[in-house]
Amino acid sequence: MSLLNRIRAVIFDVDNTLLASDTYCQETILQTLEALASDGTRITAPFDDVFRQVFRGNLPFEMIFQTLFPEQWELVLRRYREIAGTKPYRATPHACETIQMLLNAGLVVGLVTNREKLLKERLTQVGFDPVQFAFIYQPTDEHKRKPHPSSLDRALDHLLTEHKIHREQILLVGDHMDDMWAARAHDIDFMAVLQGGATRADFVGNGLDESCMLSHLGELEDTLKQRALRRTYRESLTRVSAIDGRHARTGEKLTPYFSEFALHRYRIAVEVEHLLCLDDTFPGQVLPRKLTQEEWLMLETLRDAFSEEDAFHIMEYDHLGRHDIGPTEHDVKSCELWMREKFAPTSLADIIPYIHIFLTSEDVNNLAYKLMLADAVNDIFAPDVYVITDRLAALTETHLADPVMSRTHVQPASPTTFGKIFINYLMRLMRGLERLKGICLTGKVNGAVGNYNAFTAACPNLEWMHYSHNIVDRLGFNVELFTDQRGPHTDMIRALQAIQEINNVLRDLATDLSLYAAFGTMYFSKVESHVGSSTMPHKVNPWFAEVAESNCKKANALINVFANELDVSRLQRDLSDHDFERSYGEAVGYTLVAIEHLHIALDLIRPDTAFAMKELESHPEVVTEAIQTVLRHAGKADAYDQLKTLSRGMHPSLGEIRTFILALELPTDKQDRLLDLIQPGQYTGLAARLAKDGLGIYRRTRAQWQRVPFRFLAKI
Repeated sequence: MSLLNRIRAVIFDVDNTLLASDTYCQETILQTLEALASDGTRITAPFDDVFRQVFRGNLPFEMIFQTLFPEQWELVLRRYREIAGTKPYRATPHACETIQMLLNAGLVVGLVTNREKLLKERLTQVGFDPVQFAFIYQPTDEHKRKPHPSSLDRALDHLLTEHKIHREQILLVGDHMDDMWAARAHDIDFMAVLQGGATRADFVGNGLDESCMLSHLGELEDTLKQRALRRTYRESLTRVSAIDGRHARTGEKLTPYFSEFALHRYRIAVEVEHLLCLDDTFPGQVLPRKLTQEEWLMLETLRDAFSEEDAFHIMEYDHLGRHDIGPTEHDVKSCELWMREKFAPTSLADIIPYIHIFLTSEDVNNLAYKLMLADAVNDIFAPDVYVITDRLAALTETHLADPVMSRTHVQPASPTTFGKIFINYLMRLMRGLERLKGICLTGKVNGAVGNYNAFTAACPNLEWMHYSHNIVDRLGFNVELFTDQRGPHTDMIRALQAIQEINNVLRDLATDLSLYAAFGTMYFSKVESHVGSSTMPHKVNPWFAEVAESNCKKANALINVFANELDVSRLQRDLSDHDFERSYGEAVGYTLVAIEHLHIALDLIRPDTAFAMKELESHPEVVTEAIQTVLRHAGKADAYDQLKTLSRGMHPSLGEIRTFILALELPTDKQDRLLDLIQPGQYTGLAARLAKDGLGIYRRTRAQWQRVPFRFLAKI
């Protein structure tokens, strides 16, 4: 999840993190002393700094009273409990909303606390439902309270065994130094909420960065976003490529789709689907027995809970060696070895010989790469393009009929409207999206040279082409039976070229926005913190449009290479396509960099309608097209030449054009028509109507996509 970078689970402390315990305790103690005083027993109330000092010790509950009232603690505690029974607890600020936010985002949330009594009652009292927490762990031994490292053991074991969440994916949030020490003992991330006895200075003095501190839980979401961003940019300093370096913020969005981790994850998904499909299509005929429902769940969990740690274990088999095997220097074989390792201690141990059975690596890879592209387009690319189309629609509506001078060959030309300019880009992008949506990828599962040799050698009586249809269909593609070892590439080329078509529209838009800004027809509102030039302070450069343009070019250049190279191979198979396929993410990544910079450009662009009208008025020659056309319609064969003599390279004034019209021998209605047309702002043809009609088409299509979401790879 991008919000938390790599975080999949959050463990919360309870007292002073979710429950305002110290405040409650101090208030109730003071009420207790007042009640005792009214009964005739006067006990001096501690000063605030004494309370703070005691609370900082994170003491067991009864020890708080023993420390504050050493002579009369039992009396105070007894009366305290009477009063506390009628006094409700309060949650800390924004605690309930924050927990709900994390749960809505799909994170696992649990509690580890030193509190021993009335925990669920207090949580319920302040508005939490204890059932919503994945676990609630309290001390089992007085000596294993936080900060003792074992205080987190049960929580970490639960997250690993039940949710396949590793330590690098866990965050602990607490208010006390003890929470921080416990987190550090297990090398998990920690964030301090400054609501208990520990101060900012305490945490800073013990090495916690200030970016890891919250005044209250309402700051958690924004702090985590900023912290994730800081981590991304820090790690980008040592990256080589632009997509992982300068543009790491964008590149990171593609990590779940195009990274080496993602490629292994998709490979495992295909290998798991192969076993499930064998079990489903040929029950008991290929595998030694029918898999149980629990084993299906185990396989699905292996696929769905695949982590970076799992990917690293595969990489160990591949490049380093693991468990005295390897290095294999073969990525798909390493996936098989990892699955063997996972099956060994389970009831699936007897299925180990059947992992990857019949398959060649390309059976797995061709499907994995297509899953990668399909998911990236549906989850990231298409929604990011919609941001642009929606913004263009809004600009079209706002400036539907606002006139502006066109430019052909960059020179003044017949007027149009801003709305018509924007709708042209919008309709082109819609056509590109429709082309992309209409492409269906195909996959193959037919063995080492495409003939099912190994399949039929082991199981000659089974219908293996039917099996290919089944497994490819289950993964969302159409089957391709007529291949050699390689999977089909022409479908991927078509899909990438559809993205290239969209890129060309985006590039055109970016270039034109820069030009319109240069002419003054539009302008970019300035962002005060931005710098246009290191030496010229006045500059407001359209850098975001220019970055978009250059990244479209880079993406398109890669797509051209794919188109030229992917579908060429030596005989039945060579590996020349492998590194091209590994660059799919670069092509999509540079496209996303362009799109996100165009988001900025379209947010900042402002058509200058007043300037546009003045520009039109200063170029009345742009209406000579209208004049010569009306004259030709009136039978004047030399109309074009007359207007060419008047205007070409001459820049006539509006008065000179009026004089020219009045000197013509024309019927009064024709002459009046020409005099009306010489106001350039009125000579926009059907531009406003076309813009409005296009906007209607877009809204209907957009509404349809909202009812039935746009999906790349709707099977045909």
